[in-house]
Amino acid sequence: AGVSFSLAQGLLINERMASLKIARFFRDQTKADRDLLVNNLLFKASKAYFKWIEATNEQRIYLNFLENASVRLEAVTRSAALGENPTIDITEARIAMQNRELFLEAAKLKRRKAALVVSNYLWLNDIPMELQDEVVPEVPSMNVLETSLRLEGITDTSELVQTHPKLASLDAKIDGLKVDKNLKRNKLLPKVDLQYNFLTSEADQLNSLNTANYKAFVNVSFPLFLRKERGDVKLASLKLADAYFERVSTSLNLQNKISAVDAEIRSLETQNNLIKSIVQDYEALLVAEERKFTLGESSLFLINAREQKLIDVQLKENELIVKQLSATASLYNTLGIADPVAVN
Repeated sequence: AGVSFSLAQGLLINERMASLKIARFFRDQTKADRDLLVNNLLFKASKAYFKWIEATNEQRIYLNFLENASVRLEAVTRSAALGENPTIDITEARIAMQNRELFLEAAKLKRRKAALVVSNYLWLNDIPMELQDEVVPEVPSMNVLETSLRLEGITDTSELVQTHPKLASLDAKIDGLKVDKNLKRNKLLPKVDLQYNFLTSEADQLNSLNTANYKAFVNVSFPLFLRKERGDVKLASLKLADAYFERVSTSLNLQNKISAVDAEIRSLETQNNLIKSIVQDYEALLVAEERKFTLGESSLFLINAREQKLIDVQLKENELIVKQLSATASLYNTLGIADPVAVN
């Protein structure tokens, strides 16, 4: 029976103690990295859903104008048969309708591909699901989206940056590197191992132990140059300094990204208000042009030109709506929020 312990190297920290501490920090780092993975996954799923919305709205726009072109072609054909319009108007009306059909077919393909991407994120009881063609996405309002992504009521983003999972992961990494550096510095100390043993011929009987019979010794060793140990300490210091610089840089980048996303959201809100007014004006121009055509004061060419402008501006409106939704999701992604609220 006896006891042994170190008096210098290994007294305050050793390989076993360091491994245990580093494992605890690694657990915290793993949790932060997991939160980042969840955040990025939900962000990608949100972007896929918004692309599906954009493609669906684009298909709806072309479908509506295809119906208009079809009705106009039929009306022009009857008018030409009665001699009220030149027959060349039939060709122009037919070209317009065929263009609408072409763009509609491309929009259908775009919508189908977008739906398949969304299907990658749909699972039910570990079974992948596939969206059917008749399923139509619902455009969320900004209030609903902000509530579901836990962005509602956020005024101070600097506080959220300090609790960002990326920074939490780096903090855990830094703590682990500190332990590793302390371990390397501890190895610069000499090895002083003290051992004390009781001597007895009957080790299975405790009452046979006698303090007068013992063996004790001190083992002391110390390398002459410590080249390896000093090199390990310097390398550990460089790794720790690099981790500190990475954390400062990451914190600054996150704050700049948040500011940029905030500015983008405000700008897109203004753009959406403007585009709505522009769409209304183009609709009024098209209605006026159609009225003039009925009175014989306009031409089919001008109607098609007005209608094409309206199509372009409605597509732009659709694009800006999706951009605003995506920018809100980007804010959620930049803030590193990992547990959004489920909204039915």
